Amino acid sequence: MKKILSLVLVLALALSVCTAFAAAEEQQYPAIFVVRGLNNKESKSENARVKELIEEKSGVKFDVIVVPHDTWNEKVNALIASAEPMDLINITQDSGDWSKYLEKNAIQPYGDLLETYAPNMLAAARESAWRCCTAADGAVYALPRQENFTRGFTPVIRTDWLEMMGFEAPKTMEDLEAIFAKTIETDLNGNGVHDEIAYLPGYDSFITTFRPFFLGFSGERYLDENGVVLPWYMHPNCWKMLEKAQEWFEKGYIYPEYLTTTWEQITDIAAAGRILMFSGWYNDTVRPSKTIRDADPESKVAWAAVENLTDAPENSAWPTNPANQAELVLSSTAREPEAALKLINWILADVDNWMLCNYGIEGEHWEWVEEGKTFRRLEGATDKYYGLYFLTEWYAGDAPTEYVEEGDYVNEQLRDLKAEINAMDVVEDFDYYVPYTSAGTEVEMLINDAATLISEATAKATYGEYTEEDWNKVVDTCWKTDGQYRSKVWTEQYHAFVD
Repeated sequence: MKKILSLVLVLALALSVCTAFAAAEEQQYPAIFVVRGLNNKESKSENARVKELIEEKSGVKFDVIVVPHDTWNEKVNALIASAEPMDLINITQDSGDWSKYLEKNAIQPYGDLLETYAPNMLAAARESAWRCCTAADGAVYALPRQENFTRGFTPVIRTDWLEMMGFEAPKTMEDLEAIFAKTIETDLNGNGVHDEIAYLPGYDSFITTFRPFFLGFSGERYLDENGVVLPWYMHPNCWKMLEKAQEWFEKGYIYPEYLTTTWEQITDIAAAGRILMFSGWYNDTVRPSKTIRDADPESKVAWAAVENLTDAPENSAWPTNPANQAELVLSSTAREPEAALKLINWILADVDNWMLCNYGIEGEHWEWVEEGKTFRRLEGATDKYYGLYFLTEWYAGDAPTEYVEEGDYVNEQLRDLKAEINAMDVVEDFDYYVPYTSAGTEVEMLINDAATLISEATAKATYGEYTEEDWNKVVDTCWKTDGQYRSKVWTEQYHAFVD
């Protein structure tokens, strides 16, 4: 009898331990994801239905805080300052710079959570993908994203307009300028007004687009021949680049309001058929060009990627995003990190889960053309759902792709542009994976007024308000008050990380 009682007590104790463990594992709050807003995806009519289905299938309750991309810093800083509960923050808007969040003590390392709750992410990501997510001490501060197309900032150009003007695709800067000159004096869109824009650098992209051409590198920093990491404005060829921008502006090649033009305005201008060449995200002018086709079925509006120009003084390659970037960071105010990671793990567990989060409900928003490989979106699908719960932007090599129907102008154009761009040379930031931080360094208290001064000087140089002497004075000021100190810290941290 005593043996039986002892056994019962042991079983009861074991059961109580298991129950306590289960209670500890039980989700008390919805997992909170903070993501940037693009394409107005948060307002789609069937988001709630998709979310309900994801929660039902995954067993994870979650909520999403959508922050407009143009107010990201302001809104996210406010969330951090208020200690608002957040679990995972998608920092794609910050180009994967998790160190800026670490400086604010806003994030924490994942530790053992990944191995326990997100083994599918560990299995999916190749070893090199973690390079941009890991500190020098080996602590992992982010989950990586893997893009299926990293070269989308290559300039695109209207091929139908080239044909109308008797030009072939530009191969040199001289070719491009001859095309620009003819564009602004030709009524290419047939509206009786000379409102054609030779070049619209979307989102202030003239500098980022032509930096490799004139300076030989992509990004905000470069490594000099002595192994010193310097701010981009210290490169001796900077004025040559700005002088070209000034020349184009004075000749009317560059859209004069480009520095303040929003995505919505770019869309409207492209839909009105006014842009010859655009640099920004490659599809920003292709998609609205469908408006031109719809209004005039005889229109031949078409876009092609601008080839690597062969007469570059430094590097003919266009800039690119890295194949992998840090994406999802773990908030210091996380209440349900386990649940959040379980959801990421579930998304990556099965192609049907991945499709539900990215494209919505099968049979209503999309259907398979070839199961597991190609799919098509159904009519009006993007008006109902647009990937709001695609919380980890992970595109494996065998991820399903959208089927392109014959005669589908937009997707045929995007498919062809991708193929053209992927065949070109590109250059990425040499140090994109280095987690620079100012915390605990001599630059920790710097306000970074230099970035504002350089931005203003760049604009004034473009607008013809600054001479080379004016530019050099600003550069000298920024270097003495800010750049030299940051350069020292960057150089130390770069070599500590890579050597």
